[in-house]
Amino acid sequence: MEFLNLINIKPLFFIIPCVLLIHEMEEWNIYEFHKQSYSSVIDGETKLGGRLWLIFLSLTGFLWTIVCSFIPNTTVSALVMMFLVDFVLLNAIQHIGLTAKTKKYNPGFIFGGIFGLFSACFVVWRIIAANTLPVWAAAALLCLIIPGIIESAISSKKNKLPKMVEWILQFSCKLEKIMTE
Repeated sequence: MEFLNLINIKPLFFIIPCVLLIHEMEEWNIYEFHKQSYSSVIDGETKLGGRLWLIFLSLTGFLWTIVCSFIPNTTVSALVMMFLVDFVLLNAIQHIGLTAKTKKYNPGFIFGGIFGLFSACFVVWRIIAANTLPVWAAAALLCLIIPGIIESAISSKKNKLPKMVEWILQFSCKLEKIMTE
């Protein structure tokens, strides 16, 4: 494990968008899962719209990480990167929670839930171990996902999509309209 301390932290950030990309491809057919699993499906949600979102989010993850890698101050870079790490961590918790609730595979569980959780924890651990951010700052940034976790749990009890997913699907409907007009 000592060799990890020799590795520059910024290249390790790219673990996050790589896992995010594979996760989004695992969700390629999530539209059918939404229709079968939730009482509230977004009006206008389509396979194409969802897939456009998956591609958009994957590209955004890489662009976000590239920007972070060019920020000269490593502390600021890690601080900005933590927002993408938070997103991946929240998504991981949502997938794990949904799988526990339904007791069946849901698209995105393996790479979004399992690998997402481990990769986010690994990057946070490296940020802290390299003294890039103090523990209190990393913990404060991680606490930003608590409202999302609470809202996801409440939505799950009501058999509804989490608000974050609803917003994503509304965005994907708009994205599809822009792309097909």
